[in-house]
Amino acid sequence: MSEETYQISDLMPESEFSMEGQFSLNGQLSIDCTYASKVGDLFQSGFDMVSDYGNAKISMLGKNNYTAIWETYQYKPGMINTAHLNQPLVALCYQLEGSAQAIQSSTDFKLDIFPGEANLMMIPPLNETFELKEEMGGTSFMIILSQQYLQDLSNRFPIVFEPIISKIKRKNLGLYKEKNLKMTPRMRSIIKRIQHPVNDDMVGSLFLEAQILDLLAIMFSQTEKSSSNGHSLSSLELERIHRAKEILTDRLEDPPTLAELSKLIGTNEFKLKSGFKEVFGTSPYAYHLQHKLELARSYILDTDLTIAEISYRVGYSDPAHFTNAFRKQFDIRPSDLR
Repeated sequence: MSEETYQISDLMPESEFSMEGQFSLNGQLSIDCTYASKVGDLFQSGFDMVSDYGNAKISMLGKNNYTAIWETYQYKPGMINTAHLNQPLVALCYQLEGSAQAIQSSTDFKLDIFPGEANLMMIPPLNETFELKEEMGGTSFMIILSQQYLQDLSNRFPIVFEPIISKIKRKNLGLYKEKNLKMTPRMRSIIKRIQHPVNDDMVGSLFLEAQILDLLAIMFSQTEKSSSNGHSLSSLELERIHRAKEILTDRLEDPPTLAELSKLIGTNEFKLKSGFKEVFGTSPYAYHLQHKLELARSYILDTDLTIAEISYRVGYSDPAHFTNAFRKQFDIRPSDLR
């Protein structure tokens, strides 16, 4: 079977990120750049990848020390990807939709992550082959951090980052935490900011680094809180709870009642409430409210929409009710953020 090989730099036509290495896929493969531009001092690019085993739409934003990559993909079983990487990296990984499980390497490393979960992946210099065992589709988001940037962070925050540096030095491919962390509404809000950056020549890398440090702080905070906690739910129950969260996230203007949500995911109200509390630490209603308000805050900070327009966009019919809810959540009026 034919195998097509590309330099990793082919995926970053405008990047200063020195990611030296190659990747190859079995079968015919084409990569078409759809756009390439600048956001301040950041590069921004997108491309379509089509192969015999599926396709993907990929977008990238970054510069020499950090790059954000988000991908919507659909792949078939049997796809074999060989990656050769010359330097170690760390990647913040978020599974927004679908699943990234069933990726098996020759060293038996398996990325098993459900929708709405996150983890930090340590990637040493490698020459590794991954074979897809099952059909896989979804949307993922990751931030790749260079070794130089990680060392700088370790010098500034040794207690937090020294364990990561130590794991990288062992040259083991793996995840930072055995159990994946749950994605919070704030994480999703930050990710949406990165995906829709403000085109300002003065704040390109400053904007992106601020979002990355925020995501790192949230992840390490969760790591401390959940270091001794695990889920008692079965895989099926966990999938149902994550599906409930996705429904609440998608239906800002017309959220289902608890009874409706239970039916939609195939469980009862008691299991929904208890499972949601275990996984996300709050009730479905409180999660929906928090997500709406986090999204509204990102609109206030990153767009020129009026407060009334934002209130309607996140599902409030009365801007006054939105203002009261926002002030109760963040202890500040929406208009005071501007």
